[in-house]
Amino acid sequence: MTGYKDQLPGGIGDETGPADVDAEQLRMGIKVELEHTGDRLLATEIALDHLTEDPEYYTKLARIEPHHGEVERDERELTYIEGDELVRAIEGVADLLFERGAAELGGQVLGWLATARGM
Repeated sequence: MTGYKDQLPGGIGDETGPADVDAEQLRMGIKVELEHTGDRLLATEIALDHLTEDPEYYTKLARIEPHHGEVERDERELTYIEGDELVRAIEGVADLLFERGAAELGGQVLGWLATARGM
């Protein structure tokens, strides 16, 4: 990364540039930090701060959180519901939508439910 300039003075990696750290660690770090910011330069700076503190920060993070950034789905945690229990769950989703300011979508959910129940 040519012409790199520190974005947030005061971090532990202020004197560290991309050429000072392992390229693979930096690549991993930028990818992880982009999950928190859409700014590639800021993600680079955060990664450099972490790598200045620990040159293997992102390798260690991958060991601790092997599926970081992935949605996990554990079949044992799924619960299958039907009938009145399903209706109550769908009504609960609609209520949450109304509470969070998505009244139009909440209304659609209730409309679909009414159609499915033949109302």
